[in-house]
Amino acid sequence: LGPHANPAWFGAAQGPSSATHAPIPADSFHPDVVQAGWPFSSCGWFFASPKACLADVIEDTRQAAHFSAHLAGLIHKKSVKAWAQQMASRSAEAWDQSDNALKEIDRVEAWKDSMDPSLLVFAAAAP
Repeated sequence: LGPHANPAWFGAAQGPSSATHAPIPADSFHPDVVQAGWPFSSCGWFFASPKACLADVIEDTRQAAHFSAHLAGLIHKKSVKAWAQQMASRSAEAWDQSDNALKEIDRVEAWKDSMDPSLLVFAAAAP
């Protein structure tokens, strides 16, 4: 059991296979989340780059949009379904905006790389 798990769900006297267990209140059960993979990201405390951080954000927002759209498809109660659809829509919008931010960084870097140093001196001297 995780530190936030509700032991009443497992049926304290009868055991986990019992059919007579207390229902889990929605706000009392918080399962532990375990992530696997390389512990060092290119978007971390050391050697972080804006492009790498945006790439991580793009992947996270893509997954959020994908799974919230699946969630909206699984819900039948209309009021709850509307909230899930709104969550999917906002996640998709965040995915689009973060992708646009990465494209803007690429555009600015290309513009900076295309500038001739003599033009920079001229631009700095112009009023």
